Amino acid sequence: MATYGNGNDAPAVAVWGNLHLKSGLAAARSGNLASADAHWREAHEAAQRLGGDRDDYRLCFGPTNVNIWSVALAVEALDGTEVVKRSERFEIPTHTQRERSGHHWIDVVRGFLLHGDHDKATQSLYRA
Repeated sequence: MATYGNGNDAPAVAVWGNLHLKSGLAAARSGNLASADAHWREAHEAAQRLGGDRDDYRLCFGPTNVNIWSVALAVEALDGTEVVKRSERFEIPTHTQRERSGHHWIDVVRGFLLHGDHDKATQSLYRA
C-alpha cells in the first residue's frame, strides 16, 4: 500500500483510507466493482494499520466502517448477491455510531431487495 507521509500519523492514515472509500464509491456507481474493491482493499489495509476505529475529522474510519463500506460498495454496484455475502462476514460492534450501523442495515435491506428476499429485507429494515 502506498502511504501518506511516514505512515505513523494516524489521522493522515484515516484520511488516506477514507479517500479510498470515496474513490471506491465512485467506481461502484460507475459499475466497476473490481476497481471499487481495489480501493476498498487499500482502505482495509489502512484500517488494519490503525488497529481500531477512530473519528479524526469526523470521518469515522477504522475496521468497522471499512466493513460497512464493503457492503455499501456492492449495493452501489447493484449486486444483491454480493451484498448478502458481505453482510454475513462481520458483526457491527455495539460501540458503532448509530448513524453508521443504521446506514449499514439500510444497505442490507437494499441488498436483500436486489437479491429478491423480501422477508429478510423486512427483518433488516427493523434492525435499521
